Amino acid sequence: MFTSIFLLSCRESPVAFNRIEYVIPGHINIKIDDLSSRFAEIKTDPESSIYIVIVLYSYSSGAETISFSGGDDMTTVTAGGRLKALVKVMDGKKILRAEFAEGRGNSREDMLSSLLQEIKLRLVQ
Repeated sequence: MFTSIFLLSCRESPVAFNRIEYVIPGHINIKIDDLSSRFAEIKTDPESSIYIVIVLYSYSSGAETISFSGGDDMTTVTAGGRLKALVKVMDGKKILRAEFAEGRGNSREDMLSSLLQEIKLRLVQ
């Protein structure tokens, strides 16, 4: 029993973040509100000096390929879109950790949800 209590007490407490900042280049058709509303579920702590910077660097809404194989045969194939980001965990101007994350999906909402899940998985590690 003592060993169990000792091991539980040695666990690291989860890192709390002060805030989340977003950097979105003009060529990416996503607004800060789209991200901030999705990432609102990540808890913040005003006492912490650590914060997150999410830098979007690639966005593709997907592609639709239409093929004709003669006559009236037509095939449509839709490939999902991708949203790529660099996630930096910062303490002041010092980078504590940097990870690449990617969201995939057939809609912007799917890509944002997928990106959020990917970032949450990478921050917990």
